[in-house]
Amino acid sequence: MIRRIVGRLGRLQKKADGTLDHDNALIGDDLIDYVNRELFPYLQSFKQRAASPDTIEYKIGEIFSEIKNRFQSGYSLRDAQSYHPT
Repeated sequence: MIRRIVGRLGRLQKKADGTLDHDNALIGDDLIDYVNRELFPYLQSFKQRAASPDTIEYKIGEIFSEIKNRFQSGYSLRDAQSYHPT
C-alpha cells in the first residue's frame, strides 16, 4: 500500500541518481494545490473503500479525514519532502 501512495506522489519525481527532477517536479503553489486537491482527498477516500474498520485503509482514511495540510508554501513542503527517503 505504501508503494501505491508513493506512486501517487509521482509528481514528486526524482531522477535515477536520487536527485530531484527539477524539470518535472511540482513546486510552490502547484505542489500545495496537488496536495490539497488531489493527494489528501485520495487518502481520505480510503475510508469509504475499506472493507471494514479494522483495515489499514480505513485507518488511513480516518486519519486524513481529520487533518489538514499546514504547509502554506510549496517550497517549504518540497524541502521537507526532500528529507524523506522514498
